[in-house]
Amino acid sequence: MIWVQLVIGFVAAIATLTAAWYAREAARSGKDAVEAARQTVTLTETARRADEIDRRYRHLERVGELVERLFWEAAARVAVAGGEPPWARWMEPRNELRQALVGLSDELPRCTALSYARDEAEAHRLASEARSEIQAFLEEVDPSAT
Repeated sequence: MIWVQLVIGFVAAIATLTAAWYAREAARSGKDAVEAARQTVTLTETARRADEIDRRYRHLERVGELVERLFWEAAARVAVAGGEPPWARWMEPRNELRQALVGLSDELPRCTALSYARDEAEAHRLASEARSEIQAFLEEVDPSAT
């Protein structure tokens, strides 16, 4: 009878050790899965931030293009053929600038002022200031791109 109890005890001990080994492996796998999930979250967040910076940079580039166009159109101050008034050339980019500044008007006060310029002389002066403002903001958003 003792032999039977010893064999049963031995089998129970082996079963306990086997269960402990599987539990340890499961815990290790669980830790690996948690670490993989953390890395996925980190990579996703990094990609989201990079995408946000890219979108913001492109938005600023568009505003900068309009400011530059407005600068040169206002500087020209000449009527185009066909009797079009001189202000017509610079007013179109000024009006486009208003839409392009959506979401940026608080951060770009000179560009916002430019979008409300009343004449080509004021537009030219404000565009000159806005060019510097855009350049500084682009460098702030993505220093590596300039």
